[in-house]
Amino acid sequence: MNRLPLFLSAWLAVLVVLPGVLRAEDDQRFRAAFAQVQKAAHALGDSGPAYLAELEKGFRRLQTEFPNQGELYAELLYVADHRENESATKLAREILAWPAPDGVKAKARGVLAKKAALGKLYPLRLPSIDGAAIDLAKLRGKVVLLDFWATWCPPCREGLPELKRTYEKFQARGFEIVGLSFDSEVGKLRKFVASEKIPWPQHGLGENMDGKLAQRFGITS
Repeated sequence: MNRLPLFLSAWLAVLVVLPGVLRAEDDQRFRAAFAQVQKAAHALGDSGPAYLAELEKGFRRLQTEFPNQGELYAELLYVADHRENESATKLAREILAWPAPDGVKAKARGVLAKKAALGKLYPLRLPSIDGAAIDLAKLRGKVVLLDFWATWCPPCREGLPELKRTYEKFQARGFEIVGLSFDSEVGKLRKFVASEKIPWPQHGLGENMDGKLAQRFGITS
């Protein structure tokens, strides 16, 4: 049996292993750069125009070097979702043109639909957890907040008292809330709503944030 010279066999072994090593090094470099972008943005605060602008600038820079890293597009979609209409629409459309994962593109289309629907009657009819129907058509002429949340979400629970105060203050003037919960167990949701005395109607989505309704409305976080 013919054998390759020992030195050639060694070189072939290096050629087989080396690409994997390079990919690992690239991934490590990407992770470090990704964390640096987040750090620079958080130095400007945890929200607001400056924070979002820094995130977009940093992740756009990384996108040119690492175009196949799906989490970059998820972060850029977060920026689009928290921007005002014109800049949000522009960025969401760019994400659709980039090699973003299908799930991110579906949510980008949802962000576009959500921004376009602001101030307009949105057709939505769902059952509430108490058996009644939630029909946005019956709320025509009112300001309606669609609150995507979950009982297991700490920021949702922390923001509940303020949401209650806002509802109590403006409900008589035409402000309504419709809760859309990501809780998988309706029984636990009912119990929480009752214990917290949440007055607005609730629908149990029975799906996670990658579900159809979340994608339809471009829910990113």
